[in-house]
Amino acid sequence: MSLETRKLELMQQLLLVDSEDRVEDLSKPWEHLKTRDNWDRPKGAEDDQVLFMTTCMETWIVADREALKSHFKHKFHENALPPLNDLEQRERHDVLAKLEHGEDAAAFSSGNAAALAVFQALEPGSHIIAPDDMYHGIHRQLVEILKGIVEVSFVDLADLELVRASAKSNTRLIWIETPSNPLLKITDIRALVAIGKEIGAKVACDNTFATPVFQNPILLGADIVMHSTTKYLGGHSDILGGALICKKADDFWQRIKMIQHVGGAVPSP
Repeated sequence: MSLETRKLELMQQLLLVDSEDRVEDLSKPWEHLKTRDNWDRPKGAEDDQVLFMTTCMETWIVADREALKSHFKHKFHENALPPLNDLEQRERHDVLAKLEHGEDAAAFSSGNAAALAVFQALEPGSHIIAPDDMYHGIHRQLVEILKGIVEVSFVDLADLELVRASAKSNTRLIWIETPSNPLLKITDIRALVAIGKEIGAKVACDNTFATPVFQNPILLGADIVMHSTTKYLGGHSDILGGALICKKADDFWQRIKMIQHVGGAVPSP
């Protein structure tokens, strides 16, 4: 079997086409896609099928990749990962960034993935000050996944003197969670931002429980805001996602975005 014949067979399987239809032109595969109007309703079904597709096309399948990009108007990764969701389309309104008064936003597959990207963006050997009642999933990242890579001190962030005393020469991040999960502790964001400036550390705040409706950490001086969009921002327990919003799109933020893209921590489109 020739390579071209194999390509045509793969395209036939990839696209929603009838068995009697044949794909002859690889340069414009979207012309062969079946529209919703042409789908047959399953026997006895009350409504049309809901199809969830994560298919992506490798460059060797699509002859005219630029035309495909233009047609679908999505951001394609050069390694053919699925397109990122609309929160990251610069030509559209970045809703999360506007809600949190930030400069840029990044959508993730979960809140845990968003938090991990921040930690991974730190240089090895960095020290983190984190709350003693930190959300267990993120706590496990620090003590299990990043063990031996970063240092961490879990302290009561309400005790500002204890926070200062916990700072080290290699402290690079203060992680805030307010209200905390599950104890609902409240932290003084402005005060910790001031300490962060004193010691040269960035301040990130998990704003999942408060939401942008009740609290805007960036307006209080925080550098990064995190959300588990699975919870209140999702609102209906029907999505799984996370997000980061930055005060400034600096070099540290660009490293976070690189980790997100290369690590594949993106949400389903």
